[in-house]
Amino acid sequence: MFFKSLRNFALLAGCVCFLGGCSEESESPSFRKSEIRYGTDDLNRLDVCTPTAQPDGHRPVFIYVHGGGWNQGDKSELQAWQIEEFIDNGFLCVSVNYRLSPYPVEPKRPDRVQHPRHIQDVAQAVAWVVGNISRYGGDPTRLILAGHSAGSHLVTLAVTNQKYLQAENIDVEYIRGVCVLDGGGYLTMTDDVIFANSTILECVYNAVGDESNRDAWFDFAPGNHITEGKYIPPMLLIHSDDGIRVA
Repeated sequence: MFFKSLRNFALLAGCVCFLGGCSEESESPSFRKSEIRYGTDDLNRLDVCTPTAQPDGHRPVFIYVHGGGWNQGDKSELQAWQIEEFIDNGFLCVSVNYRLSPYPVEPKRPDRVQHPRHIQDVAQAVAWVVGNISRYGGDPTRLILAGHSAGSHLVTLAVTNQKYLQAENIDVEYIRGVCVLDGGGYLTMTDDVIFANSTILECVYNAVGDESNRDAWFDFAPGNHITEGKYIPPMLLIHSDDGIRVA
């Protein structure tokens, strides 16, 4: 493993647990941020954060996908102090925006952004990293994916339902680990908690359609794509003690 130990990485990754949906920006003298367009939609943008000093060789890359119920949120969730932690510990950071379903939710709107557009965008962003990050001092074969809430669902789906990465010609083994923060990565689409909480259920309907769309629901749930013998990167699961957030 390229990080010293799983325990040390867990402590480092834990710093992103304090996101709380905050999008406050601040500058830092220890890194520079470059916004890059990776696709044709206006939301197809990512931030590449590199040390101000000349990078010391090709660093592993921490790729963050924000939460927000698949309909809100922004790449600025990854704040300056969190980026500094990763930069100081030898990583580059990339924070990703992706197309969003409507907010307020409109689950019956036929032309809305819905699955699989979110995950297609995340895969396209990872493909941009693989193809370009070496120019910024990053190693495209040593990637960590991390996400919060809906973002955790998307990074988990990327490494379990691997057809989206494969469509972008990405070797899944370049992804050396996944950090799942609060909730979305555990979705089975049959959990009672989804149906017991109207806010979550409306977000799911908004993002993927209702239960009548069985193929999309199956495709959307990360656990449906775990099979014996498939390479799936090690996963670090971090969650609160709120039962809804563990759903």
